[in-house]
Amino acid sequence: MKWVSFRFSLVWLLVLLLGNAPKLLAEEPQKNQVVVLRFAPISGESEGNVATSIRQKLTEEFTKYNWEVIYVDEDNSQNKILRSQLANAKTQAIPLLIAGFYERSATGELRLYGQVYSSNEGILIDALSMEPLSDTLARSGIELEEARTADERLLAEFTRKLVLSVRAN
Repeated sequence: MKWVSFRFSLVWLLVLLLGNAPKLLAEEPQKNQVVVLRFAPISGESEGNVATSIRQKLTEEFTKYNWEVIYVDEDNSQNKILRSQLANAKTQAIPLLIAGFYERSATGELRLYGQVYSSNEGILIDALSMEPLSDTLARSGIELEEARTADERLLAEFTRKLVLSVRAN
């Protein structure tokens, strides 16, 4: 009698598993999502290549970790669209939003500023800024041409750290 009961239980277990197998196999793990607003200049003219490079680098970096980037290509200078996009992200159940700005230093090198917002709470939860080493040295009165940082290198480091910040939140 025990053997029949055990076989019966085993058969039901197999039926349940096999019956749900196609559904379990077909479902892909859900990707994390993040909204990224177009980076804007703090002042002066927009440099389209900078905003495009930031977008590309962020997309590449997030893709490595199976994140989906929802890019909003609207003017966000002076945070014009920040509040409405936070509300949109909350409605769409996307928990995080990135906004940012850039400028050129006196030496012509790129400075980058990024903010990570919680769309659920509508608040800033993290911030990151990067400036080239030559700027830091120049404030100390040291001028070193070899300390200049190429835009590409600064962008790569900035996006890597910004993605790390988002993943940690």
